[in-house]
Amino acid sequence: MSEQLVLFIGARGSLFDELSGCIDDEGLGGLAHVSTPSGISRNRLVDAEAVIIGPDITGRGCVQLCREIRSLSGASITVISSELNEVEELRLVASGATFVSFQPIRPRVIAARLAAQITRHAPEGSGEAVSYHGLEAFPDEYRVTFAGEPLELTKTEFELLILFMRHPRQVHTHDSLSRWLWDDNSDVDHHRLEAHVSRLRRKVAQVGGPAIISSIRGVGYRLMTADQLAETVTRYSREPRDA
Repeated sequence: MSEQLVLFIGARGSLFDELSGCIDDEGLGGLAHVSTPSGISRNRLVDAEAVIIGPDITGRGCVQLCREIRSLSGASITVISSELNEVEELRLVASGATFVSFQPIRPRVIAARLAAQITRHAPEGSGEAVSYHGLEAFPDEYRVTFAGEPLELTKTEFELLILFMRHPRQVHTHDSLSRWLWDDNSDVDHHRLEAHVSRLRRKVAQVGGPAIISSIRGVGYRLMTADQLAETVTRYSREPRDA
């Protein structure tokens, strides 16, 4: 596998080298590297399946970095630290950290844990294309089109869409969706989920696609039925147009 699925942020040294070798052994394509948070592009954070934050990034800088990563994706975040008190560790977890590992670390354990998590979150039914009212999704390629027009989706948006399209009649509750996307976090954040669904809807609409995701107030989401979609199109066609 040539694609690097795991990103290391921090000073490059023996710690990085050990982790890189173990992660490569797990078939995750080695370890990408960025020295400082300021050198990371948003796209790189969105594309990463997992992020490791080195021990040289500490305090508020580490907390802010966890929050930034978590706002962009559902990637696993491992923070490596020399020493933290309980309050500091809880603050990192509240900011989105998945795991906190204290030095001396066990690189093989970290690599195995990341491999298991990335495999678990691979889009279900990989290899089989799925379609729904003009939308076509190709899980192996992480690609979605509407009437041949490509959609630029983040990893989380893509996984949500695949889940909805593979289970078109199922009502997905807020709790079940949050646990499915971020099973590392026991506190369900409906606003975070809402933001991802909203962006997914907007991106589908931008290429002329239908508003396929229906909200069920106080419960969750499901795909619109064919009748609902037809009603939406009919209602829109009857609305007066600006001259």
